[in-house]
Amino acid sequence: MGSNPVEARFFPVFDNTQQRFVGYYCLPRRTLDDGKVVSDEMLLSQGMDVKSVNTALVVENMLGTVRRGFAKALAQVNEGNGKLVIIPINGAALVRKEIATEFTAFCKTVPQEVFQAVVFEVTNVSDASAMSFLDEVAIVLYLFCATYSCRISPLTQNYSFYATCNYASVTLALGGQKLPVEKLGPHLQRVSQKAETSRLDVYLHGVPDTETKAAVERSGIRYMDGPGVTEDA
Repeated sequence: MGSNPVEARFFPVFDNTQQRFVGYYCLPRRTLDDGKVVSDEMLLSQGMDVKSVNTALVVENMLGTVRRGFAKALAQVNEGNGKLVIIPINGAALVRKEIATEFTAFCKTVPQEVFQAVVFEVTNVSDASAMSFLDEVAIVLYLFCATYSCRISPLTQNYSFYATCNYASVTLALGGQKLPVEKLGPHLQRVSQKAETSRLDVYLHGVPDTETKAAVERSGIRYMDGPGVTEDA
């Protein structure tokens, strides 16, 4: 475990359908003792080695992220602005009973109204493993929050499974990486079309610039955030 706490940046989420900002994406990050900064899925996967799991580290990073997100969500509730906070959570970890127990116990201490402004985003899930436990994760999350999303691979083909497990949306993350728009645009259009067929919304995190933002708008993807959408708040 590190001596530095989990921090978070909150990127405003823009709704291309309503043409307005509707919430925030909670991007967790942490500075390790060696000075290296890890964030998002990389942070949430720390301690989840193939051969062993450092439960204390996984829980520390997970709950550190959730605390930051809940604080932002409470602020939205108090302001009465109707905005939501998307909080990433390690789905592969949440399947483990000891971690799910810690997560559940913590969430039970949080005022119920906070969850009105929360969307949990299940991360650290591969397509190969998704079908085996996404429904288990949904059961844990549904105790507190009726709306949840799942981060998918760019190569994901089966979108109907997420809808079957009652996920409201799927998510892709660019991580602020600039990709050729002529290749990215058609891919995003395919994602949007497949998700729409399964009645799923799509979020795109980490839009790096205005050129990519324009490609997202043309693709039909509804929600986006990142440096190219607006400055973090």
